Amino acid sequence: MTNGIDDILAPLDPVDPRATAGYRLLARLGEGGMGTVYLSHTRGGQPVTFKVIRREYGQDPDFRRRFEQEVRAARRVGNCFLIGRSRLVISG
Repeated sequence: MTNGIDDILAPLDPVDPRATAGYRLLARLGEGGMGTVYLSHTRGGQPVTFKVIRREYGQDPDFRRRFEQEVRAARRVGNCFLIGRSRLVISG
């Protein structure tokens, strides 16, 4: 049994995007009610996470506001359970 990052990484599914906002997505970290979280790296090699929200939520202003609050809260938390930085990209 190992307790490293490889334990939480999953390969991309065939329906997963391969890139978003100019970042190549490397693995799935998880999926929930809001969307799917992916691992990528910055150009400098630092890990970064992306949460790609479900399409049906993209046009809902209330949801977008709550999601922006979630990202701000995640950026304030600094601990060993976060991978790099989270990036907020809202499109569509």
